Amino acid sequence: MKIAIKSTKIELNDSLKEYINDKFLTLEKLIKSFELKGELLLRVEIARTTNHHNKGDIFYVECLLPISGKTLRIEENNEDMHSAIDIAKDRMKVELEKFKKRVTSKDKKEIDKLKNK
Repeated sequence: MKIAIKSTKIELNDSLKEYINDKFLTLEKLIKSFELKGELLLRVEIARTTNHHNKGDIFYVECLLPISGKTLRIEENNEDMHSAIDIAKDRMKVELEKFKKRVTSKDKKEIDKLKNK
């Protein structure tokens, strides 16, 4: 799995890139079975939403993962950049597990149909 990181209204330094890569590479175990036709690309965008908040910055994280003809998309807003990244990673993990269950149950149904014929 490759990770493409885009930043908007925020400086993307090496420590932030490393933090994002470390967090999202843990999802690679769930994605391995879908990488038969090639390596998947996870797009992560991190941004500061506006410049005019009175009580500090609000950070935005968006993750897009095209997988098996579908695109899994996660959005998260938080006052802390690292918390937004952590929550987005956790939500993406949940979505990947749901997607994997759905795909494997469909495959099992098709295999059962073939066995019954």
